Amino acid sequence: MAEAKVAELERMVSEMNNKMAEMSIFAERQAIELAEAKRKANSKTVYISKDRKLPKFSGKALSSSEPSIEEWIEDASYHIKNMTPVGAQVEFLYDHLIGQARDEFRVVAEVDKDSPEKIFNLLRGLFQDEATVAQIQQTFYQRAQKQGESLQEFSLALMKIMDRLCKKQRSASGNKDLMLREKFVDGVLDGQLKREMRRFALERPDISFQDFRAIVLRWCEDDKRGSQAVGASAQEVQVNKVDTEITKLFQSQQDLLSKQQEQIDRLAKLVEQGVSGGRSFSSGGRGRGRSFRGGHSGPKRGCYRCGQPDHFIRDCPQPDENSQPQAEKPLNL
Repeated sequence: MAEAKVAELERMVSEMNNKMAEMSIFAERQAIELAEAKRKANSKTVYISKDRKLPKFSGKALSSSEPSIEEWIEDASYHIKNMTPVGAQVEFLYDHLIGQARDEFRVVAEVDKDSPEKIFNLLRGLFQDEATVAQIQQTFYQRAQKQGESLQEFSLALMKIMDRLCKKQRSASGNKDLMLREKFVDGVLDGQLKREMRRFALERPDISFQDFRAIVLRWCEDDKRGSQAVGASAQEVQVNKVDTEITKLFQSQQDLLSKQQEQIDRLAKLVEQGVSGGRSFSSGGRGRGRSFRGGHSGPKRGCYRCGQPDHFIRDCPQPDENSQPQAEKPLNL
């Protein structure tokens, strides 16, 4: 009986150890997830600006992202500003020509392309904007903010188109700010922002487009920071919630382990008491047996019914009061 209890106790201890190991692994996973959530909540996005490179010029702008001839000349002038000698500047410009622009550059006499100014004039004459005033105006008024396009990108696109229009038609520069401001407001996708911009434009009719654009972009930046702050707060609340849940889980596991330990201690004590009692009983039984058989210890007794020492209860002449009367037996003397 004692061996069976010990085996059962060992089995329960083994199961509890397995459960404790599983709970320990689960707790480690939860701790890792919590640390990762905290790291994401505390991390900040860092934007690293790259060095500005001069794009290759092919002669025709095939998309809105490619620079026009005037934009490329402006960027190229910035890059060669600190270059010496002039030959290095010419070589640099040649390396950034591709396609039709490079082919045209090759057939020109050396005397007409031995300085940056001559190269720029050559490119202007070959690849000047061929669109008419009406075509540029149509492009301007049909331009609207695209999906995924920021306000800064949209406003820059409008300014590029207006620059082309002013170069084609000098009279357009007089209404430049008004046209840009009105088109900027009309082309915005966000309806609420459009209403705020229109109200602000009516309140400040004499403001320049550059100032108007800077204020609107500042609004968007403030809204973006506010949204990021709200998002960070929500994420922090979520992290705190996860932390609380993990703390509760650890506490419940600790309580469960304490209860299991109490059960193990209780079972161990019961098994120990059972084993000890069994040994005591068997030892005591052997001792009493030896005493009874040998007759060397314990008080001498006779009849348990009448108390006389000269006979035993089976030979007692007195009748048993608790039993039915029986026929008298002859005494054996």
